[in-house]
Amino acid sequence: ERVSLFTPAAGQVAAAGLPSISPAGRYVAYEGGGYIGLDPPASPPGTSAIYLYDRQTEATTCVSCGSGAASAPSFDADINVDGTVVMFSSAAIGLVTGDTNGIADVFAYDIGTGIHTRRSGTDE
Repeated sequence: ERVSLFTPAAGQVAAAGLPSISPAGRYVAYEGGGYIGLDPPASPPGTSAIYLYDRQTEATTCVSCGSGAASAPSFDADINVDGTVVMFSSAAIGLVTGDTNGIADVFAYDIGTGIHTRRSGTDE
């Protein structure tokens, strides 16, 4: 089953890989870049982002493209053991309030709520 295949309206313009599958098999998180037509908008070509594909609903979400997040590489997606959280690293700013340290941090994306939480780094 190919989960990184987007509809023609979304337009796949870059490679995808490094998947992480939830234990129950419903969700697949992976790294890719340059996809258009997603909500929230995905990263520009050449900038990696983290995507979550729901095999039940066939919906794809860019989990590293939060509202107000500046385009920057995101990588190392992993789904936790109960399939509720996607962990990933990102240099993007704006995923969470107060992330001003200017370096890549580790983030948790709650699949149920769509809320990001920073799990590393300080602003000092």
